[in-house]
Amino acid sequence: MAASSPVILWLQRPLFTIILVALSVTVLPVALAVAAARGEQESDRVAFLPGQPRSPPVSQFAGYVTVNEHNGRALFY
Repeated sequence: MAASSPVILWLQRPLFTIILVALSVTVLPVALAVAAARGEQESDRVAFLPGQPRSPPVSQFAGYVTVNEHNGRALFY
């Protein structure tokens, strides 16, 4: 009888499979959302303002937050 690989043995265990599927369903969307939020945050970063140092000690951001999409209203921050 040939020895099975350790990966095959782990995949044959139902609890392991359930945990693997649960983590895939919950962790992957969260990771994608965090990555998207970081991309959105980076796109709102103010790189330069006249009269300000080139590398200020704080990060500055600006953008709009939609408060009423139907009427096209947004707040600037």
